[in-house]
Amino acid sequence: MKALIKKIEEVLNKTGSKGQEVLFNSTPNLCKFNLANFNKNILKILYYYSLSEFGSVYKDIIYFIEKYGNQKKVNFFSDPVLERIFKTAQKVRREIHRFKGFLRFKEVKGKYLYANFKPDYNIILPLAEHFANRMMTEKIIIHDTKRNLAVFCYRNKIYQAEIFKPIPSKTLSEEAISSLWVKYFERLAIRERQNLKLQKQKVPLKYRSFILEFNHRKMIQNNTLATNFDKKVEILSTIPLPIKS
Repeated sequence: MKALIKKIEEVLNKTGSKGQEVLFNSTPNLCKFNLANFNKNILKILYYYSLSEFGSVYKDIIYFIEKYGNQKKVNFFSDPVLERIFKTAQKVRREIHRFKGFLRFKEVKGKYLYANFKPDYNIILPLAEHFANRMMTEKIIIHDTKRNLAVFCYRNKIYQAEIFKPIPSKTLSEEAISSLWVKYFERLAIRERQNLKLQKQKVPLKYRSFILEFNHRKMIQNNTLATNFDKKVEILSTIPLPIKS
């Protein structure tokens, strides 16, 4: 609860204008008191909405706090502002869920796992928390190319990062595994049962530019992936695999 309240306040402080920031910071106890009255589900909705970056985010949340701060249960369809908050929060939550599955990491020189993406909403922090908790021993870089934001995750900690140099090239093992994955993706599909309409529903086109299996032909043309598959298999055979005896 306290963590959610802190996140909402941090986003609001960054969202409002200078005058709004002063107003918000000048009454922190009042804001914390009002937010603490809401249950966890309502706080999650407010947090997701705050990540939408809509121009009225600050105004809408302050309106919500002032009008419904003393109510533990809220009907989000009883007010046009609340309905906008709820529906937008659902869109943000859905995009976070999708990128948990669509985000693709590649190993670059320096033993970093790098993933770039271009989301509609500013969801880099909840994604970083998700992957930092699941890959604690890996050095992870997540890069939002739309907003030029980046975070570095290591040992379940998240650090704000800045990309000011070109990203290092992929390692040989990453090149080999990428080629194997593309071949697996192509061979696994049954062309006679191909359903492009369903495929677009499951993986919309806007997410595919950073997904290797949907973007590999363009990468091959740009010489990002080697076309000599046998050579890649030979490289892979020299990489020790972590197999338990």
